[in-house]
Amino acid sequence: MMKKQSKFIMEENLNRLAKWVRMIGCDVVVYKNISLQKMINIARKEKRVFVTRSKKNSNLKLNYKRWLIRSDNYLKQLEELKPILQPQQLFSRCIKCNRKLNDIHKSKTKNLVPDKVYRKYKEYKICRRCGKIFWKGTHYQKMLKKLKKNY
Repeated sequence: MMKKQSKFIMEENLNRLAKWVRMIGCDVVVYKNISLQKMINIARKEKRVFVTRSKKNSNLKLNYKRWLIRSDNYLKQLEELKPILQPQQLFSRCIKCNRKLNDIHKSKTKNLVPDKVYRKYKEYKICRRCGKIFWKGTHYQKMLKKLKKNY
């Protein structure tokens, strides 16, 4: 059995799973148009687990950590990955680009979030790479509920 991990590299067809694994604070990279060999090299160099849906890729006779996902449903995929997931701080990474989120003062979000959001919420986080802003609104509550139910 593989020990629990917090760093992964996933194939592009696992984008939705990557988003949910980032929600639990794990470092997940997904590259577009990259060769299998480059992905394996990155996995080795950065000590990441290569997550794939391909039996062929998971059975290669090469030395690298890998995990085969069988389901095509992202919540079932999350369940399949559970034995090796080492959750970090919930909602601490950008679900879009994987960067660690930073606190941002409410006043700096005035023109960046809808008025009703600005009036209702006090705490915000920002991704300094892609500029996405996060707050603990209804979407956050729904995601948290799914995580608690399925993870």
